Amino acid sequence: MTLWPFQHVVCHQMPYTRAFVAQRFSAAYFLWALSAFTLIVFPLFATFATDNVWMKESFIRDQPVVTFSHDLFVVAAGSSPEDAVGWSTRRELDPLLPKQV
Repeated sequence: MTLWPFQHVVCHQMPYTRAFVAQRFSAAYFLWALSAFTLIVFPLFATFATDNVWMKESFIRDQPVVTFSHDLFVVAAGSSPEDAVGWSTRRELDPLLPKQV
C-alpha cells in the first residue's frame, strides 16, 4: 500500500483497439460493397424510377355512380309483435310486412 501523495494518478487511459482490414478482392469486401449498394444506391434508383421524387400534391376526384330504384320498406314495431305496422312500395315485399296494414 502506498501513501496517497505518492500514488500514480491516471490522467488518460485508452483501451486497446484492433482494426481488421480486408483486401479489395475478398468475400468480406464484396459483402460490404453489396450491402452499401443495397442500402444506399438501390433505394435511390427505385425512387427515381417510380417518378415520385418531386410530387408535391396528388389527388383524384371521383364521383360515384348512384342509382335510386324508388323502393321503400318501412316497418314500425310497437311494444308487442301484434302492434307492428308496415308499408312497402313493392308488391313482392308484402309477405314480409305485418298482417295489419
